[in-house]
Amino acid sequence: MISRILGNLAGLLVAFGILFISIVKASSLQYQFNLPSPEPQEKNSQNTNSKDIKIDYWLPDPGEIMPANPLWLALAAADKIRAEGVSDPFEKSLVLLEISDKRFSVGCKLFKEGEFEESILTFQKAEKYLEESFKEENVARSGGMDTRDLLKKIHFASAYHRADLESHLASAPEDARPVIISILDLPKRVFEDTKNVLSDFGVVTADPFQV
Repeated sequence: MISRILGNLAGLLVAFGILFISIVKASSLQYQFNLPSPEPQEKNSQNTNSKDIKIDYWLPDPGEIMPANPLWLALAAADKIRAEGVSDPFEKSLVLLEISDKRFSVGCKLFKEGEFEESILTFQKAEKYLEESFKEENVARSGGMDTRDLLKKIHFASAYHRADLESHLASAPEDARPVIISILDLPKRVFEDTKNVLSDFGVVTADPFQV
């Protein structure tokens, strides 16, 4: 009797997992960009105002599972379940930041390999996780927790994401650049907001984006 119940439960979990993955896949945005123009790199850089900015921050290894892999959706679902399973806002913020950085690292790898559509979709998800990380930090801070070190991590992560996205503009397909620019709004906003909060704490941070 118990084994039958467990078997039915396992079947339901598998069915739910398949349904969840199917819904995620069906609702995902899709892009199709033209290949980058063969114009000189110098001209591209001038058109996009890219800057050679170095941020002292490290991304995790992207790993071997990419969005084209059938296991990717299961991995994405596991990340979401993992984040939802954390109730403490401080810890949840850390988990969301970790997922954001991992997604961003995957996006960088895809971009380097010329998989621009998947890369930009992955960048979008990475920045949404970054935004959620900052929101959870705000909840923890409002609850009286000392979040200064966490704020610094989010601040430097947002700076790195922003600088790297700006550097990608120079070699991105022309029709992809407006999408990247729109994605940039999130790390820009998180960077400015965390800088202001840190300033309120008496922590002065350098702004690498000031001309």
